[in-house]
Amino acid sequence: MLEPPSEYEEILPEALDLILVPGLAFDKSGYRLGYGGGFYDRILGRGLGLKIGICLRENLWESLPVEPHDERVDYIITEEGVVQCLKDGKNFYQEI
Repeated sequence: MLEPPSEYEEILPEALDLILVPGLAFDKSGYRLGYGGGFYDRILGRGLGLKIGICLRENLWESLPVEPHDERVDYIITEEGVVQCLKDGKNFYQEI
């Protein structure tokens, strides 16, 4: 993965208002399937901004395997629309 030159100022995740998150797949609860390195989970766990996953509709599943360190996104955008990942414990998503 390419990184910016070392002379650039570091931007901490806590300072971000919006984080766009790619994924191989997402589930409707907001969990993502990545490549297994945990990079995005570490960033999402520190960030306070809005977290939006981006994937094709065919890669939006009902559920994915989840591990204790996995972090959720707030919304998922596909070519067909937006899914809001609700965290109220009753409803896990609504398409908007």
